[in-house]
Amino acid sequence: MSTKQKIIFFLVVFGFIKVSTISMFFLMGQKHEAEINRVIEATGAKVTDIDTVFGDQHPFDGRSSTNTVYKITYERDGATYIAWYRGLNNMSDIHDRPSKGYPEEWFFEE
Repeated sequence: MSTKQKIIFFLVVFGFIKVSTISMFFLMGQKHEAEINRVIEATGAKVTDIDTVFGDQHPFDGRSSTNTVYKITYERDGATYIAWYRGLNNMSDIHDRPSKGYPEEWFFEE
């Protein structure tokens, strides 16, 4: 295999890995958003905003690379409330108990 072929092979593999990673993050966000809407709507409320939270600006004891934290604004009976959701980044089961990191958790400010 020539040097040019090796470079092309490396670029193709690198591109595939990058596209796969971006796709997984997008799909994970969709799964979490569906779960957020399901839980909030089950209380008779309507989600008005979902923000991904970076850093430690959340009410949970911890967070790791296996979690994504969301701040949810929702309305019920004309009043606006805030909820927090620490989702588990596991494509096969977002409710699974992780072997490391922190489990899925909800926090409602009411």
